[in-house]
Amino acid sequence: MKIGRISRRRPDFRRLCKVDRSIRMAAGRPWSDVVSIVSESSSRISEYDTLDDGRYSQALDALNKLSELGTCAVTAVPLLMQAKASKRSYYYDNELSDWDAEEMARKRKRNELAQRHGLFLASVTRTLAAICAGRIDIMFEALHDPDGKVREYAADVLGEIGDPLAVEPLAQALEQPPGDDGYRAPRYAARALGRLQDTRVVGLLLSVLRDHKSARAAAAEALENHTQNDRVRDALIRSLKDQDINVRWGAAIALGSSRHPAAIQALIEVLDDRDGGLRIRAERSLKKSTGQVFSQAAQAK
Repeated sequence: MKIGRISRRRPDFRRLCKVDRSIRMAAGRPWSDVVSIVSESSSRISEYDTLDDGRYSQALDALNKLSELGTCAVTAVPLLMQAKASKRSYYYDNELSDWDAEEMARKRKRNELAQRHGLFLASVTRTLAAICAGRIDIMFEALHDPDGKVREYAADVLGEIGDPLAVEPLAQALEQPPGDDGYRAPRYAARALGRLQDTRVVGLLLSVLRDHKSARAAAAEALENHTQNDRVRDALIRSLKDQDINVRWGAAIALGSSRHPAAIQALIEVLDDRDGGLRIRAERSLKKSTGQVFSQAAQAK
């Protein structure tokens, strides 16, 4: 799996990915060294291939070097946004049958590749956050890019940065209509908001959970970091009975962060739900919050 060349189309955020005098002055090393590191690292990342152990390791090492440079590596942002768009060809499959050894081997290989690619993408996000923490305006601009994927990635990076300055831009992103390309930045914006430590976040996410057209499930899961709030916990417990199964899944995941008796009891009550996905998420959340193993079979005894 190779990233390939960057698209010729130049989104607006690219115009901000330039080096100015203040960045050069803050480098703390000869600027020629910085340019050399960015150039070499960018080349390694462009050659990233999940199937090639050498190129995979080199790409991860290159990401670490760019992270260490911070804002000095700002010119690499367009490439890194392209790297986040590298198509995932492998999907994790936990339905491993034991009746066909050959098929099991193939699935395990796909799972391994999916995990490797997931680690790469997570590293790209952390690198973008390290670079843009001091130039957060780049990601604010990217939230309005005509490319839906770029808008999603921008929200993801802002959540990783965790700066409260992102609350208002992400709140505006919640109002974006789904693009013709099928990408939905509001969902990513809701998830990003959930990672910010700001008093405005709870109200915003509760509003999204209540009546947003496309991001209710994302808002439910994003409230995971705020379950100590009584309003949040009560809303999530009610959401376990929502008509939208995705909202119910998100609520079950989020309640795993609460040790409140009401949350635990609500999760226990859905262990006999007819939806298997909800039961699995409730079991995992109960184990997370209580340290005990719960299951439908155990409840029946």
